[in-house]
Amino acid sequence: MPGLSPRARVLGVTLIALALGSFIVERATRLHRHGRGAGHGVAHRHPHFVERVSADRFQRGNVHTHSLRSDGRAPLEAMVEWYRSHGYQFLAMTEHDLRVDPGEVAGLTGPGFVVIPGEEVTDRSEGRPLHVNALCARERIDGARDFDRPDTGLGVMFTQIRAAGGTPLVNHPNFHGSLTADDIARGASGRYLLEIWSGHPEVAPDGNESRPSAEAIWDEVLARGGDAIPAAVDDAHALPDDSGSPRALPGRAWVETFGDETTSDAICAALAGGRLYASNGPVLAAITVRDDVFTVTTVDPRARVAFIGDGGATLAEMRASDVPAQGNARAMTYRLTGEEGLVRARVSDAEGHHAWTAAYRVEGS
Repeated sequence: MPGLSPRARVLGVTLIALALGSFIVERATRLHRHGRGAGHGVAHRHPHFVERVSADRFQRGNVHTHSLRSDGRAPLEAMVEWYRSHGYQFLAMTEHDLRVDPGEVAGLTGPGFVVIPGEEVTDRSEGRPLHVNALCARERIDGARDFDRPDTGLGVMFTQIRAAGGTPLVNHPNFHGSLTADDIARGASGRYLLEIWSGHPEVAPDGNESRPSAEAIWDEVLARGGDAIPAAVDDAHALPDDSGSPRALPGRAWVETFGDETTSDAICAALAGGRLYASNGPVLAAITVRDDVFTVTTVDPRARVAFIGDGGATLAEMRASDVPAQGNARAMTYRLTGEEGLVRARVSDAEGHHAWTAAYRVEGS
């Protein structure tokens, strides 16, 4: 820089250095944001599922059942025997405000079938039922309370159930209009189960003129950030040979936990972790969730699957008959586009029955 004073030369060099440094920082920031760059450890963002699932072995169970011990019409032992003899691997007897110790029916259990601890904690709020099943809890939970607000009641019930080592199952939100999605989202916490279908004739799982379906309530809870896992249940109160029953009968819906270990510990761990799917008909052969791919496998060539995203929006639909068979199985796959916040699958059979997977959340979109 001829003709400039020493002070001016120093100032000029400093300004050039600052400009060059700003260019380098800005360029590096742009490369990082767009996932490019040759440096070691540069992050490459792409949409992917937060959880990984690989399940091709399942344990079928009912987690809402009553007997003469509360408001059912059949003896406890007869209810247990029905499920044991009809191919189930586990059962929760959930009497109202009464915990049935599985040891009472130990003679009806054994390899391939277990009874897990259960209780239907039976409270009220604003004059409406507020019922939550305590699954796998170590002790009875106090019920018969009346809460000012349903979300407050849910919070208390969840705290007590978890303190006893149990997993909460929020029951029949449409039973006498007991719960809204807002109530559940405000009151429930952590990972829990939510009844989205029930065989009881009075709980309106499909909704009515004034209430959304339980599945739509679930979608809204998910949109609010809730970690709700779907459950389909019998809410059985009688056996098929009871001509005077209210038709709340066994065998209409169930959950299938992941794994092949028929023990109370393994099944309770799967329920607590949300490792299951729910169904009132279709049977799934496998569920796989990893990286950016979600695959549901069925052996029913007439099955259809809808992959569903935020707010219940259908992302894709396909028929098993359009997928090449591998043996007797057909795998239907959805790949992330980067626009999803979560994805769940609903599988339907030719008779209009459904199976529901959990909703798996997405990062990197």
